Amino acid sequence: MGEADVIEHQTPVITRQAKAVWRGNAKHAVYVRDFVPFMADEPRTQGGEDAGPTPIEYVMGGLVACTAVILGRVAKAMRFTYRGLEVEAKGTVDLGGVPGSTERPPRFQSVTSCLRINTDEPDHRIQRLVELTEVRCPVMNLLRTAGVELTVSWKRAPLTLKTASGGTMPT
Repeated sequence: MGEADVIEHQTPVITRQAKAVWRGNAKHAVYVRDFVPFMADEPRTQGGEDAGPTPIEYVMGGLVACTAVILGRVAKAMRFTYRGLEVEAKGTVDLGGVPGSTERPPRFQSVTSCLRINTDEPDHRIQRLVELTEVRCPVMNLLRTAGVELTVSWKRAPLTLKTASGGTMPT
C-alpha cells in the first residue's frame, strides 16, 4: 500500500456510544462498552467536586489519543518507523455570553496540537505522515467541521516523561 492509498482506503461506517449517569453536582459516571466507568466533573471553583477531568478536557484527550492511534495506522501503511510519539493539545474555549443566552453559545475557538516524534525518518516523510494523519483523524475532522481553528505542528525530538516531582526525564 502506497502513501496515496492511505487516504483513498475506504472504511465502513461505525457507530460508537457512551452513556453518562449523574452522580451529584456536576459529576457524572461515563460508561463506554464494557469498560470500568470513568468520571467527568468540573473543578470546585465551577460547582463540581473535581472528581475527574472536565468534558472539555476529555475532548482534548480524545483528540490526542485519536491522533496517536491514527498516526500509528498511517505509519504502518507508509512503512514509517519511529521509536516513540507524544501528542499534546491545548484548546481555547469561549464560554459564551450571559448564561442561558443563545446569542453567543459556548464553543472551542482554537486548538493547537504538537506531535513530538522520535524517528530517523527524513523531514519530508514526517510531514507527509502528519498530513495523512490529519486527514484521517475523526476527532480532528470533527473540530475542523465545527469551525475550530486547528493548528498542528510536529517536532523531531526525544520524548520526555514527567516524574512524580513534576520534572521531566528523557525516554
